[in-house]
Amino acid sequence: MDYSKLRQFHWLTWIVIGLLVLLIVSLAITVVFTLDSGIMVGSLAGTLWYVFLLAFIWIVACMIGGGVKAWLEKYLDALVKQRMGDEDSGAELAILNENIRHMEDKLDRIEDVLVKVSE
Repeated sequence: MDYSKLRQFHWLTWIVIGLLVLLIVSLAITVVFTLDSGIMVGSLAGTLWYVFLLAFIWIVACMIGGGVKAWLEKYLDALVKQRMGDEDSGAELAILNENIRHMEDKLDRIEDVLVKVSE
């Protein structure tokens, strides 16, 4: 088994995997032991369900945000190359700084929306 691939997971992905395993184990214990420990594990499983769901939503939002960021960077690079033509590097940096500022504003708005969604 190639363990180098496992280490490349995002830390949030490891949290979701751990929560999923904990949820499955707690549900299995609830099925096996229906006594007092089953009540505790059952309530833990119910709580973990919501934590798992929120973590999953957060991972999907991060993946979408990363894809949008990569697309914006590629688009801005092409835009700068198109606008530059024969101009000097000072103008290129000014255009790039302006585009980066606009991109940061958009990412801040996306982050605010994601924070509101996670609450």
